[in-house]
Amino acid sequence: VAWLAILMHSGEFLCTYLHQELRCNLLAASICARGHREIPLAASGPASCVRMPRFAHPPRPPSCRRLRKRQEAKKKSMEYYAHSLEERPTAEWQPLEVHLENVARMAGEFAKPFGGEAWARLAGLWHDAGKGTKEWQAWLRHVNSIVDEFASNYDGHPTHANSGAQLLFRRTEDAGKLLAYCIAGHHGGLPNWEEASGQNGLRARLSQSIPNVKVPARTDDPPALPFVPDSERFGYQLQCFTRMLFSCLVDADYLDTEAFIDGEKAGWRTNYPDLAELAERFWAQLDALRKEADKGLSVNRQREIVLRSCIEAAERAPGLFSLTVPTGGGKTLASLAFALTH
Repeated sequence: VAWLAILMHSGEFLCTYLHQELRCNLLAASICARGHREIPLAASGPASCVRMPRFAHPPRPPSCRRLRKRQEAKKKSMEYYAHSLEERPTAEWQPLEVHLENVARMAGEFAKPFGGEAWARLAGLWHDAGKGTKEWQAWLRHVNSIVDEFASNYDGHPTHANSGAQLLFRRTEDAGKLLAYCIAGHHGGLPNWEEASGQNGLRARLSQSIPNVKVPARTDDPPALPFVPDSERFGYQLQCFTRMLFSCLVDADYLDTEAFIDGEKAGWRTNYPDLAELAERFWAQLDALRKEADKGLSVNRQREIVLRSCIEAAERAPGLFSLTVPTGGGKTLASLAFALTH
């Protein structure tokens, strides 16, 4: 066993090596930062001297600060991330916890008008829980050619959308099932409970084994439904509420991802003109098209009738409206005219 002691005394470092197993002679070397020093070397024969080199920067034991930095660097390398940036170090990637919180906050704001804020927030907190596995983190680093502590867990591209759905479903079966539709489908679309293939339906996904997810456990449960159940149309109420939550979740997820990956593009989504300005621009364009249109054609006369009907309907009280017009009848512009007027 080799013993190494590094001691500092009067600006000098004394290094002592002792190897008892081989019965080596004791070597004491005192190294001065200011120059060479001849040091007697104990031996069985006549005393001899060795010349030790000068060190511009004498070796020092690691300080507490340096040890802390090393620990922080190691902890950073074990960070769980939601998104990466091409050819950028992991220190510039988006932490998974940050993404989950951002999406939860944004989805909650979107769902506030119809009373689904708490539900949408919960969906946002769980939607990417599947990225909190070592396998998914290893894949993210693999595609960015980064090798660290996660590398040994690489096994291809694992799915992540099902994990949060599974965890919520097992936590609270009824509410969890409703939110599981949103979470499991937040990339591929709302799934059916059963699929003909038997593999891609939500029921089959929820029955799969749950991976070991390393994200903080969420303890908050969804509140009561924000509407009064109607026995005759409860199915419609549930599916409509689920689709609204799904829309809020997907929109929030895409917007936060875009804000991180392409901040310039995300900036385009600010400073929108108000409805009055949009209406002014719209009617200027539409009136120009109507002026140039051949009024002798029957299809153009029908388009005018459709437009006039939409403008008249826009004066009614807010509610649900439907517009049924054959292809080529001008539905797009007529319905936009309705919306801006209504």
